[in-house]
Amino acid sequence: MGRFDDSFQLARHNLEFSRRGAGELYWAAEPLIAVGEIDAGEHWMRAAIAAEPHAGKRRLMEAEIARYRGDFKRCRELAGSLDPDLVSGGSGWANDFARTCAEQQHDWAGALILLQHELQHYAGGTGDISLHDPLLEQAVLLRQLGRRAEAAPAIARARQIEQAALDSGDEYFGHSLRMAAILRMEGDSDGAYRMLDGAAARGLTSNPRTDGSYEFLPFQGDARLAAWQKASRVKVAGMRQRIQMMLKQAGYLPTAFEAATRGL
Repeated sequence: MGRFDDSFQLARHNLEFSRRGAGELYWAAEPLIAVGEIDAGEHWMRAAIAAEPHAGKRRLMEAEIARYRGDFKRCRELAGSLDPDLVSGGSGWANDFARTCAEQQHDWAGALILLQHELQHYAGGTGDISLHDPLLEQAVLLRQLGRRAEAAPAIARARQIEQAALDSGDEYFGHSLRMAAILRMEGDSDGAYRMLDGAAARGLTSNPRTDGSYEFLPFQGDARLAAWQKASRVKVAGMRQRIQMMLKQAGYLPTAFEAATRGL
């Protein structure tokens, strides 16, 4: 994750040589959104919506568009009306979108209520495997509500889980990002930023898809975070330039969808 120019090129290649279903169109939209090409990404997302036969999944993709447009109220209303375990074209559950938008509205209590669904799944060993461990998000939200004593046990348990993942050699950047959040909440600012740099080395970037992540809440107000985000966005801008150059190449052949919509 993180090489959005390569992801877009691969997604378009797949569209040329496979059926153009909702999933394939969705995965062409995602890297465009990640580099800030929101209009172009929405074109592809709406094509995915048109190709999707499931009404709930269409509604969830509408919620995703609303999120990236900054309309968190609409996103939350759309996603919150669906089965919380519903997934659309990508890896985001309806509950994830509703909860993320609640957090971006600073409705910590509302987000905590939505998180109970994931905590129940976690306790039962089922549910959103991409969430890994909702205890850290619970701890972050409790701290946002000023309930630090309640957050402490969840932080300690999350630390054990993330440290074990790091010790195992798991290269997924999410473990480094979550450990960075843990260290920041524990007061180890230098360690937190070293871990954040480690996450960046594994593919984490500051982009429209990650900026609302709860893991960044412990860093809010940090000048160092602002500097880290600025440097990361320079990398994302480079990927955006490469995508734009790709679209302008003399030998570039648009897909039928691109030609029809003139969106790209």
